[in-house]
Amino acid sequence: MPADSYKLTPEERLLLLLASAEPGSRADEQAAHLLSQPFDWPRLLAIAHSQDVVPVLPYSPLWSAVRACAPPEVLSDIQERRLLVMMANMSAAAELDRIERALQDEGVAVIPLKGVSLLRRLYPGLDARRCGDIDLLVKPGDRERACEILRAMGYSPLGEPRPGLLSHPFHGVPLVRTSAHGGHVVELHWNLTDPRFVPVDLEGLWARAQQTREPRGEMSLPPEELLVFLALHLPKHDTGLLRLLVDIDRLVRQERPDWQLVERIARRWRAQTLLFFALSHARELLGTPVPDGVTRSLSPGTFRRAVVRGLAGPLWVLRPPAVDNLRASQFRLAYCLMLQPAGRVLRAYRTYLCAGGGGAGGALLGLARGLAWPLVIGYSCLRRGPGHEGASP
Repeated sequence: MPADSYKLTPEERLLLLLASAEPGSRADEQAAHLLSQPFDWPRLLAIAHSQDVVPVLPYSPLWSAVRACAPPEVLSDIQERRLLVMMANMSAAAELDRIERALQDEGVAVIPLKGVSLLRRLYPGLDARRCGDIDLLVKPGDRERACEILRAMGYSPLGEPRPGLLSHPFHGVPLVRTSAHGGHVVELHWNLTDPRFVPVDLEGLWARAQQTREPRGEMSLPPEELLVFLALHLPKHDTGLLRLLVDIDRLVRQERPDWQLVERIARRWRAQTLLFFALSHARELLGTPVPDGVTRSLSPGTFRRAVVRGLAGPLWVLRPPAVDNLRASQFRLAYCLMLQPAGRVLRAYRTYLCAGGGGAGGALLGLARGLAWPLVIGYSCLRRGPGHEGASP
């Protein structure tokens, strides 16, 4: 069973079994044992909502046993959530297809990221995963043209148009199109992440995506690049982390990436530590089949590994922080410590944790924040551990 070494509640254990694409040979027996005990169904539902995995639960091979025991109001809540997700995803899928056609007709190469593209690729139905914005990767030289095409389709910047629409290190400001039936938000990317911190090999990525182009012309990230990309994305979130680990679990099980190539890409992008923690979390919580040799090869030094696990270990994924609104900063600090080499760690630390505004006063405030955050976060971790139960990895 995933996460056997942790002091998990029965509700957390059952949720992990349901979220895993292949929960294991003894999963039926384990689920029956959990359901035979006093069980807090509202708590299970609350955790599932907070982790954004409610829609995928009915696709679990264990669902029939759960459905036989769950109260009607729990089943009704899950069904209602699935219907809402299905309606939103059907609209987003149609809009994504419309945008891809428009960009391709104008000769702009595009790779959909996350969202509907990931849903279609890894999940059994359009109601199995909630999708947010439509994220699109274009080549750096095509970003102005892509933005013009989207404007012609009725999209406009979120908020008032302003200079620097495309001046962000790796993506533009959100573009919005509204209609009587709702609306869509598109975010144009020209890199997978901030190049100041993770130097993605864009030339190699586009070459590999071109080789795996589908017959109708659509491009997608190959499984190896997609796996590393999902790992880069994970520590930037402080809520709904289990949903992101479910993406990784399904990708590994269904597409069986070439692990040697995965390691080479991670080293080329200087993302070994980021990938190590994403794979370790997926394996520990969901039983994702990651070879031991891969995690050994990617593992950082003992001190960095211990510090990052203390800040963002597997149980922090499932449980709320000991101090309200602290987890975002806690995870930002963990992200900084996962970067390589040390210069990038310091640059990210200044960017994410030392921002204090302009002028001398702002600089001093930023310095004070930068010095205070590790103390506050460390005190929180030591005082209460990951969550209200005080368990620790």
